[in-house]
Amino acid sequence: MSQTVFNDDAKTPVAREDVELAVRTALADALERPVDEILPQNDLENDLGLDSLGLIQVNVAIEEQFHIPILDSESPEFALHTVEDLTTFVADKAETTRSYQEE
Repeated sequence: MSQTVFNDDAKTPVAREDVELAVRTALADALERPVDEILPQNDLENDLGLDSLGLIQVNVAIEEQFHIPILDSESPEFALHTVEDLTTFVADKAETTRSYQEE
């Protein structure tokens, strides 16, 4: 089943598959690799070699697209180990942000 998240202030629905593709694309750009090499089960650090600079680049790309910073006071980067973890975090935070904005 596809989870729907929302993008930008227009509250446009975005499918979870689109979130995953956006996350994989941001990682591919930061790591200078093809998107098809970035798999959900890949460990961000051990498999992909994502370092702190790469994480900042990914953060900027995700924030620009979804208006969701992944580096914030919660320090989620310590709990995000795989591409799937990052995708889930972005999808959940997008839904939470959208719900909060609607109230």
